[in-house]
Amino acid sequence: MKINKKGMSLIELIVSLSLVSVVVILMYNLVFKINDIQGNSGFAINNQANRLEIIKTVENDLIAHNPISVSRVGNEIIFEYENGFNSSLKFYHENDLDYVMYIPYDGENYKTKWIIKNASVDYERINICSKGKMFKLTVEIDTPEEFNNKLYNNAIDDIEISYVFENELNIDICK
Repeated sequence: MKINKKGMSLIELIVSLSLVSVVVILMYNLVFKINDIQGNSGFAINNQANRLEIIKTVENDLIAHNPISVSRVGNEIIFEYENGFNSSLKFYHENDLDYVMYIPYDGENYKTKWIIKNASVDYERINICSKGKMFKLTVEIDTPEEFNNKLYNNAIDDIEISYVFENELNIDICK
């Protein structure tokens, strides 16, 4: 076997540099994608905590005060009580962020406001369904994940509140 003592040819050098550059580009894309996923999961954890707090706050108020009706006015869900008091769950957009605000039964003591970070509320997809004694509110939350948008909804990010009224409501709505 004859050994080449001349060194590397220019072609071999170009091929090896192009292979190394392809590997570096692939590694850079991998690191960038991992960093992006890690950032999105941080927002998802915070939004999950907010979502659970919203559901707990609203459901506790409904259980404690037993509303007699529910209605939707724009981006606001209004719960009406026998003594004329109301509580409301409002969704709005301000300074490039989506917010959820709950004004409870007593209204004056506290208002709770949550920011939905790195996600958005599709105001056309706030759904109220009330039939007989049953009530269900679903608010779809879209995140930048691949399978959580208008076409493919990932329900784990959504705000969903259910309630059973003591008396049957005289309205049947599903919007």
